[in-house]
Amino acid sequence: MAQTDWTILETEFGSSELHPQETLFTLGNGYLGTRGTFEEGYPGASLATFIHGVYDEALEGYTELVNCPDWLPLAIKVGSDCFRPKQG
Repeated sequence: MAQTDWTILETEFGSSELHPQETLFTLGNGYLGTRGTFEEGYPGASLATFIHGVYDEALEGYTELVNCPDWLPLAIKVGSDCFRPKQG
């Protein structure tokens, strides 16, 4: 399989382009997807995490993906050491 190099680059922040950019920067692996929101947070941001197989049944009989809790503030503590993905 040939590898194709590509880059999505954002050079400046524009609140009017927030939602389309969040969509472009979404990361997923076919099971879990996290919307690519602005790292520092922004009042108009649309935080979203979706997990395959987690649905909500609507009254009309169809299902919708559930927006799961934001996992990015996650902290893993082992003994006295604490790892936070945001800090690396």
